[in-house]
Amino acid sequence: MSKKTCTLFTALITLVIFFSFIQQLLSQPVSISVTPLFNEVVSYPGVTRKFNILLVNEGDPNTTGNFRIRPIPVKVNKAGYFQPLSKDETNPWDCSEWIKVSPSEITLKGQEGKVIECTVTIPRGISGGRYCAVLFELLPEKKSPTGEEEGVASLTITTQILSIVSVTVPGGKIERKVNLEEFTVENVKIENNNMIAFTALLKNQGNITVQTKGTLVIKSRLGRRIREIPLGGGMGLLFPGAEAELKSIIRPLPPGEYIADAYIRYGVPTVLRASIPFSVTTGEAKPGTLAGGKGIDVVAEPSIQEITAPPGSFRSSVITIQNMTEKPVEVKINTKPVALGPSGDITDTEDARYSCTEWIKTDTGSFTLKPKERRSVRVNVTPPRDIKPGGRYANVSFEVSDPSSRDGITTTLDTLYLVTVPGELKYAGEVQDIRLVGVGDSAFPQFFALFKNTGNIHLKASAVLTIKTKETEKEKSRIIAEEISFSDGEVVVLPDGTREFMLLYTQPLEPGEYIASVRVNFGEKRWATLEKEFRIEKKEEAKE
Repeated sequence: MSKKTCTLFTALITLVIFFSFIQQLLSQPVSISVTPLFNEVVSYPGVTRKFNILLVNEGDPNTTGNFRIRPIPVKVNKAGYFQPLSKDETNPWDCSEWIKVSPSEITLKGQEGKVIECTVTIPRGISGGRYCAVLFELLPEKKSPTGEEEGVASLTITTQILSIVSVTVPGGKIERKVNLEEFTVENVKIENNNMIAFTALLKNQGNITVQTKGTLVIKSRLGRRIREIPLGGGMGLLFPGAEAELKSIIRPLPPGEYIADAYIRYGVPTVLRASIPFSVTTGEAKPGTLAGGKGIDVVAEPSIQEITAPPGSFRSSVITIQNMTEKPVEVKINTKPVALGPSGDITDTEDARYSCTEWIKTDTGSFTLKPKERRSVRVNVTPPRDIKPGGRYANVSFEVSDPSSRDGITTTLDTLYLVTVPGELKYAGEVQDIRLVGVGDSAFPQFFALFKNTGNIHLKASAVLTIKTKETEKEKSRIIAEEISFSDGEVVVLPDGTREFMLLYTQPLEPGEYIASVRVNFGEKRWATLEKEFRIEKKEEAKE
């Protein structure tokens, strides 16, 4: 065997042994849980308060873990993640020096727990909000190095969990002041699907922790309200000096121009507000108007027309279309059977069971719009006398083209007709599945809930999510987040159609087992529910 071959062989053997050693360390059976993960203390200067935190060794009963507990200063990033301060960092809102814990070190056998007593003493002359964390650390097993191990680089695996402490000191000069620093719209991809993200950046310039609540309102260019959904999620706490991003992600809107309004409330009479215009083309959002890019600036209102028409009746409605450009445009009208995809997008279908295209007529099939001209198109609905009760649907589509354009650009505007034939109407639906994405890779899971309309009439459905811990022999189930609205808001689901609701949970979830509960509301005292278990794995930290 040559010298090079021998050296390579030795290196390979060393790597195999090294990674086998790493795997053994990472698979150690000792794990911990801490309850609660958030502690809120309200006290006055010079007063001492106590609170308890339960530490449990979740490992095998045959294992033993050594734990160290201590209060530490922390910082919180825009996403709501708490991190210990580095040696060179300081936090003027820290209160870790006010807190004492007992015991500070403890040894627990597997499945054994201990209540840690925490005492916080507020110094005099203090007012406002402060925060810190109690760090629970699983210490590595102490071993005396052998002669062979001396001088060899070592790898120490530690497990750490933070329990956040928020202290509010009433009285004195309390200043509640939050700035809305920025409001943006951008395109993001989730599972290779285009999405639109709206983000409001807040900064707490006051001296007290506040609870924020954001609302996102999306309007058409003409001011018609299209959607109203929560902006951000979770507890919404904003600590003094900290920044936070309130983010909501929605599926792409139909092509056109829109206005997004952000409203932020934080416990004072005034409301923070920001507005941004944006346009949507080919499924992507772009800040600004269509004038800045390719597209035909034409508006059609409304996008949804609801009509109740008994058998043999006559109903008439109007769709208004307006040319916002300085050039004439040509418009062609088509009426087609319609279906709504899982994302809510309008799609053509050959299924005519719920179609009303044969008895819905427009007063014209094509026309030309002069620059800045506005025109009303009349749509007549005449259901047959023998039609059965239930919902019937059609898509009135306007295909707009610019005859002077060399690129052949066209824009399609849709108005969805929802016709109710009264009688025996069945309002029914079921939540078929709850799907989680990114649970193994991120502490911010994305929840998808699949809902199906099993009735004979369209439903206006909205979904909420509740997250709770899984009940164990030692601990009852706790609600982590209650009835968080999915970002889709209220949507239309046609008979026999499905809708996938989406929610990005933007608050950190500590390692453990949870239950996701989804409730879809589709009318007064009408709802469907489903529960699904999921797990957040702990992340090991390696220190060299």
